[in-house]
Amino acid sequence: MGGMGSGNYFRCSTKPTLDGCRFIDINAMVRQGVIREGHLRSGSWRWVSADTGEETSNVSYQCDTLDKGNSYLRLFYTITSTGEKIDYKIPLVRTYPPYGGVRFWFICPKTGKRVGKLYLISGSHYFLSRHVYRIHYASQTHDRITRSIDKKWKLMRKVDGEY
Repeated sequence: MGGMGSGNYFRCSTKPTLDGCRFIDINAMVRQGVIREGHLRSGSWRWVSADTGEETSNVSYQCDTLDKGNSYLRLFYTITSTGEKIDYKIPLVRTYPPYGGVRFWFICPKTGKRVGKLYLISGSHYFLSRHVYRIHYASQTHDRITRSIDKKWKLMRKVDGEY
């Protein structure tokens, strides 16, 4: 009992990973000018299928950073499978790094934790932190041997870009 091939050794991981999730990244939003100090902005994001080029999701937003104590990102969209309209605000907070400037963070609507990314998994209706959905990075579900092989290929790509 307990030898090679027994137990969960060859079973695939059932933990959800970040690969199939929609997400919003606050740092990307700052780079794109969506979130700026003392501004009110609105617009929308589209997710497009890499295979077909068709739009798979569309989320509209309004970002208000005029009031430092009450900044938010408002998201509104419709769940296509049910027709349910979703409209909620995600609080934004600022930190001031020692090297200067300002850094924005989301406050997860469920946990109240400060995070840089929020995720929407299949079957869910809200963008929340990965901790709420118990989502893992793909590398966290790999065994020691697979991680070593991944590390090897990553180094090979750095060295010459080809295998």
